[in-house]
Amino acid sequence: MPYDKKGVGYQHTKSGTSQAAGNSVNRVPMRMQVLKAFRDNPAGLNAQEVAEAVGRSHYYGLQPRITELVNAGLVFDTGKTSPLPTGNGGTIWAIVLNSNRMFI
Repeated sequence: MPYDKKGVGYQHTKSGTSQAAGNSVNRVPMRMQVLKAFRDNPAGLNAQEVAEAVGRSHYYGLQPRITELVNAGLVFDTGKTSPLPTGNGGTIWAIVLNSNRMFI
C-alpha cells in the first residue's frame, strides 16, 4: 500500500486517493481518541463503551486501537467483563494511571 507524505496509506483508486488527501495534521488519530476515552473513564470501558465515547456506533474498527494501547503499556485488562451488543462478555479495559508515557 502506498503512503502519502504524511504517512497515510491509501490504495490507488479515486476514493482511496481522495480519502488520503482529506486527512490532515489537525485531525486527531483514532488511537488518541480512544486513549482520551480511557483517560476520561479511569474505572474502565468495554470496547462498545469506547466506541460510544468516540462517537462510533460499533466497536469493530476500534478493537485494533485498543490492542495497540495495550501493547504500548498504556491500557490493561482489568479482569472484569460487561455485556457487549452481541450478548458476549466484553473485556473491561482501563488506562494505566501511573504511566510516564505521554505518546505512543
